Amino acid sequence: MSLISKGSTDLFTVIVSDEIRKQFPVLGNFKTIGEFEQAIRKAQPIPLEGVVSKEKRGLRIKSIRLNKGFEGILGNVFDKKNEIYIVSFCWDLSKNPPSIYPSIDTSPDSFILPIKVNQTYDFDGKPLVIFPPREVTAGLAYNIFLLESDKDRRKISETIEKLATEYKQSDLSMLLTMSGTVTKGTTTLISSILEGALKLLGKIGSFLKADSDDYVDLIKDTLPVEDEWEEGDIVYDHEVCSVTLTRFTE
Repeated sequence: MSLISKGSTDLFTVIVSDEIRKQFPVLGNFKTIGEFEQAIRKAQPIPLEGVVSKEKRGLRIKSIRLNKGFEGILGNVFDKKNEIYIVSFCWDLSKNPPSIYPSIDTSPDSFILPIKVNQTYDFDGKPLVIFPPREVTAGLAYNIFLLESDKDRRKISETIEKLATEYKQSDLSMLLTMSGTVTKGTTTLISSILEGALKLLGKIGSFLKADSDDYVDLIKDTLPVEDEWEEGDIVYDHEVCSVTLTRFTE
C-alpha cells in the first residue's frame, strides 16, 4: 500500500465567540484548531465555533490513472485490465454525517472501474461525486481508498456494509449527532471528535486491507473553510496512481 497524505485537521477554521473574545482579546488572533490547542492547552475548555462556508461546497473525482508503478506493487504485469474500485470517507465539523461512497445499497457492478496501466479513466466525462455540495463547518477532511477487486462481488458488498456499520458504531458518529451542533462546541469536544475520526479511519484502513484482494493507494487531505473554494482541479500524483479531484459549488 502506498500513501498520499497532505493537510491536517489542525488547520480547520474555528473562532471564539464575541463574548469570549471580549474577555480574552488575544484569542481573536487565532483561526485554527492547532493554534487554539497550543494557546490554551493548560487552560479550562473554552467554547469554539466552527466557521461555516459561505457557499455549498462539493468534491468529486474527475479521473484516475494507473501508473507504471502499479504493476510493481501488485504484480499485474500480464493483466490487460485491472478492476479498481473506490471507497471514500469525507467529513466536516458539522452535525451532518460523513459522506461515504459507495452506499451499501449500491451494486458493485456499478462502481467497479476497468482500468489499464498507463490509462486515464475519466468516468465518461461525468466526475464521481464523493461529497455532495453542502455548507461545510471548519473544514473538509477526506480519505480516498483505491482497491483492486478480486472479482468476488459478494465480498465487496460485505466490505461496504462493514464500512457503514463501523461508522454507526463509532465514537465519531455519537459525537457528531449529539445534541447541539459542533459549531458551538468546546476545545475538549472538538479534540474528542478528531480523535474519534482518527480511530475510525484506522479501523477502516485495517479491515479494508484485510478484506480486499489488493489495497492500492490511500489519499488523505483536508481543505480548511478559510481557504477559497475555487472551482478547479486538485491533482495527487504518485508512482502507483494519479488521481484528479475537482472542487465545485452550488
